[in-house]
Amino acid sequence: KNSFRDHINYGILEVLSGSVLPPKHLPGNDVNLVTRFAVFHSERLEKLKSTKSREIVGVRLMAIFVIMMLQPIMVSEDITLFVMNPSIAIEVAGYISSVPEVDMKVVTSAMLAVRSFLRFDSRAGEVSAALHLSSPHGPLLAILRRLREVVEEKLEMPYERFFLVAYIDLLIRIAASHELQGNLVSAGIITETLAVIERVNPSQHRVAEKLVIVLENLLNKSAAALDPFLTADGLSIIVRKIEELVKGRINSVSTYQTKSDSQGFLCSLLRLIERLLVTYSTDDRLRNLVEGTLFSYSLRSIMTQRDTFSSEELAHALVITASFVHNEPTALTILQEQQVTQALLE
Repeated sequence: KNSFRDHINYGILEVLSGSVLPPKHLPGNDVNLVTRFAVFHSERLEKLKSTKSREIVGVRLMAIFVIMMLQPIMVSEDITLFVMNPSIAIEVAGYISSVPEVDMKVVTSAMLAVRSFLRFDSRAGEVSAALHLSSPHGPLLAILRRLREVVEEKLEMPYERFFLVAYIDLLIRIAASHELQGNLVSAGIITETLAVIERVNPSQHRVAEKLVIVLENLLNKSAAALDPFLTADGLSIIVRKIEELVKGRINSVSTYQTKSDSQGFLCSLLRLIERLLVTYSTDDRLRNLVEGTLFSYSLRSIMTQRDTFSSEELAHALVITASFVHNEPTALTILQEQQVTQALLE
């Protein structure tokens, strides 16, 4: 509704309804209704494919998204959409492109439709093949590389907000899938995501916040994701970004919107560190956290300057400190020297 409300007039809706809805009186008896509707459906599908109107294509994709989101998960194998369109995942994924010149509304609708397919575990394989998830040259990784280019070269963002919301929501859903997350990792998504997070400017904090959730899902559910994360210097990148955000909040006067975006971004980064300490509590490679600025500056600043930071940020700082001491009791002396424990007790 939000994507198309201002772009569709009654004439287009009339054409759309004539393309989608069956005639009021189909010949024959009710026994053959399914067969007759299948024939009608195939005919109107060809009509939609041949149309020149990108808006109708976009609405059709949005209709698929709505239909799939309304389906009970238990009946995924019997959904008429899949029965009548065995290659529907490949067809819809074909609309997804990283090229800004392509109609962004159609691409956005296609990503929402693919996202709706992933409600059903039985469709994971089809979606993976359609999107070439395990290949670094697939459309989702191509979009992420384009984002990396934008933040590294300080270019104008080529994608609309709705596009980015649908894109990152699709990534988050895939990263949360046990069947698909390994494909994303092997395609190199961790390196590309870290590169975007490292270089985003304040106007892009909302996008970066959602990308951190992608990393969190991958690291929380796939042990194979930790090695490429650490190899790409992910821990140092996250710690440096936390320090940058903490300094920015302390040293500058932000507008309500930039402060809100910064707060969400900082919380997501802190939550990622928290998850790492809980999920990989026995991994020795996390001990290096005590040597950087995470405890000595960032967390201590959040604890001592509570008026500057939210209660959620403070809660994450406390949990991270407590979890680290629980995992590494010998590090308590170092934290005491850094006055972190004193700040915690205060």
